Amino acid sequence: MPAPPIPPLVPDGAEFTFGKSPFRVKGVLYRATRSYFETNVTGGYEALLAVLEPPALRAFMEQPHIASKRYDVMPVPSLIAYEARVVNTSLEAYLVERTRWQAKQDLRGVYRVLLKVIRPGLIIRRLPRLLTQLFDFPTVDVDVRGENELIATFSGVPQPLEVWLSIGFSVYTKCAMEAAGAWRVKTDWSGSDDAGSRAGLPLRALRMHVTWE
Repeated sequence: MPAPPIPPLVPDGAEFTFGKSPFRVKGVLYRATRSYFETNVTGGYEALLAVLEPPALRAFMEQPHIASKRYDVMPVPSLIAYEARVVNTSLEAYLVERTRWQAKQDLRGVYRVLLKVIRPGLIIRRLPRLLTQLFDFPTVDVDVRGENELIATFSGVPQPLEVWLSIGFSVYTKCAMEAAGAWRVKTDWSGSDDAGSRAGLPLRALRMHVTWE
């Protein structure tokens, strides 16, 4: 299987240096990467660190990320490509598996009680905002189309993060809805629109269409 291409650490046109973008995420995201590799990958987290060729990226991932502290999220496109290489799979297949694993951890933990007492129709109304709570840049608008249909629009997403977030949000939504008792959960991205620019990067507004029974 061809190895996923590695995007540049700093996207073309960006008006920031590595690790200094205005797009931030809580450190729990990077801690989850360590946990995933320690739990699921032969060689553990060291197997990932060993392939991180850019010294700046390796140093970034070697630091002890604090769960509640915010860090630059723009290393992620390069990082997930390296992660997929370590597990010898495509980028999409890796992101699906990784997100399913993370969802299972969360749904057995912090969200377990919530899923027991709230039906799927209410869960999905809250879920889009839960999906963005790690980040400091996207906004979300929820459009309820009926008892079993919803469109969530995530705005302010830097274009280099579009693939990662669309796959992650979609898989996490399906896992959460199924855990809450929903059937035949379907998610698709009904389109994306230009949403201006920030720090030299184009921004996107991503629309996730969700149906269930």
